Order: sequence, then structure tokens, then C-alpha cells
Amino acid sequence: HNSTLLIKSQKASLKSLIENIGDPICQFDLDFNVRQYNESFSAFMLTIFNVDIKLHPSLTNISRENTSTNQNQEVWKNHFKDAFNGSIMSTETQFTDNGRTLYFELKINPVKVNSIICGAVMTLKDITSRVNNEQLLKRNLEEKQKLSTVANTIKHSILITDNEFKVTWTNPFFKEITKFTAGEIMKQPVLNSLCGPLTDTTGVNDLLKDLASGRSSTIETILYKK
Repeated sequence: HNSTLLIKSQKASLKSLIENIGDPICQFDLDFNVRQYNESFSAFMLTIFNVDIKLHPSLTNISRENTSTNQNQEVWKNHFKDAFNGSIMSTETQFTDNGRTLYFELKINPVKVNSIICGAVMTLKDITSRVNNEQLLKRNLEEKQKLSTVANTIKHSILITDNEFKVTWTNPFFKEITKFTAGEIMKQPVLNSLCGPLTDTTGVNDLLKDLASGRSSTIETILYKK
């Protein structure tokens, strides 16, 4: 009797623990039947697979009922294969929700009772924001590399400055046409070395004010080489 109460108490504690975890989490047995899960997992299955886990608590039923998805029964079984053999499995996977790609970190741990594997616990962590940021950074870096290639080969003088209009980068043609070396121009206010008696300094100052305000601007004036 005491053993039965202890088992019931342990199950109640486990259920309470699972419910307090924000990420989707569930426990499967060796036949791929869902034994424990939280509301986040229930919402995940309904959103991604359009499956009510309460009505279809089996991996086999999930796969069969939702053949339109890219996630099939064999894929899920392969995910759990290592866990059923005693290993901890971790991977990143993706799902589609109304045309939007969602990325998750999937972890599966074996569940043992008296050193015997009786199933596995799966957790899913939404990493969509992280992956999207990584992809955006990659695209930005690729775009910068393309722009750098163009800037290095184009026959126009190009300067890049910081927010104080001090030079941080020049393309080769700028150095060729002005005869300034990188050491002479870098970190210097953009006008110090290029302006002369015939430079329209008022127009240049107006241009810098526009740039400081976030507006694009154009001016025609005379600048000087070394």
C-alpha cells in the first residue's frame, strides 16, 4: 500500500514538474505512445501537425493522420533510436506552420527504470529567432563582401566614415587619385585633407548636416588631392 502511494506521489510530482516547463516536453514509451506531456507540447502538436495529442497519443497515429507534413513515422523513429539504445540525442530540426519555417532544438533522453530503458523524454526549444538572426547576419556578411568587391574595383573614389565623419575605409581608386596613403587619411575628419580654396565649404557642411540627420544628400564641388 505504501509503495502504491509512493508511485502515485512520484507520478504527480513528475506531472507537476513537466507542466511548469515552458518548452514543449513529452515522454514516450518504447512503442512510441505518449505517456506524459505538458500544455506546450499539446499546443505544439496542434499547431505543427494539426493533431490533438489527447485524441491521438501515439506517434504512429500522428504520422498516419498527418501525411501532408514532411515529418513521417520513420524520421521520428530514427530520432528515438539512439535514445532507446541508451544515448542522449540532440539535433536541430525545422517545421512549417502556415508557410513560415520554425526551427527547434530537439533533445531526447532515455528513461530508465531499474537500469532498464523503458522509453524516452523529448524536449523542443524554439530557436527560430536565433536561426533567423544567424541567417540575416550571414546574408549581411555576404552582401558586404559583394559590396567590398565592387568598391575595390570600381573607378570612383569611395570613403566610409564613422558618425563623426572620420575616415574608416577608402577604396584603392581613392588612394590612386588623391595620392593620400591610408595612414594620412584614416581617422581624420573627411574635409581636413580634401578641401581647398575653391571648395564649397557651405555646401559641404550642409551635406554633412543632412547625413547626420539620416538623410541622403548630393553636392557638386571641388576637392583637392595631395
